[in-house]
Amino acid sequence: LIFSRYQLLSNRYWPALKADRTVSGMNTQQSFDAGRSFDAAQYQQNASFVPALGDVILGWLAPQPGEHILDLGAGDGVLTEKLVAAGAHVVAGDASPSMVAAAKARGLDGRLIDGEALDFDQAFDAVFSSAALHWMPDAARVSAGVFRALRPGGRFVAEAGGFGCVAAVRVAL
Repeated sequence: LIFSRYQLLSNRYWPALKADRTVSGMNTQQSFDAGRSFDAAQYQQNASFVPALGDVILGWLAPQPGEHILDLGAGDGVLTEKLVAAGAHVVAGDASPSMVAAAKARGLDGRLIDGEALDFDQAFDAVFSSAALHWMPDAARVSAGVFRALRPGGRFVAEAGGFGCVAAVRVAL
């Protein structure tokens, strides 16, 4: 997905989906929030292929030297390092303290950030997200926060699993 700041206003491009937070009478949001903290070491051991697959969307982003970029759901910072290597000023935001610590250990500007509660105001030329949006069930809040975070003419480049792709994981958590 590649969106300009202005395209985010249109539900045609980013539907304002409301997450179904109940499954069989259980409040899955509480369970999901408890399971949101990924362990960086386990992620590196079991899912290191995920950032490797993100190289394609890095090409779509085409980061430029001097740009300010938010990596939303940055994880341990593997892809974030590539944005920095391109000369961008990058905030590596993630909701997991373990992932933020791993990003900081790489020398990155790692910050604990809830993608559903972004509070930036026209701070970024681009927002980038790889393999993270499907963990943020309130798409309307995420897209509104991304819109606010982008400068006029800014772009949002992201990929995520299809609708419902982590539903079974959320229920299990």
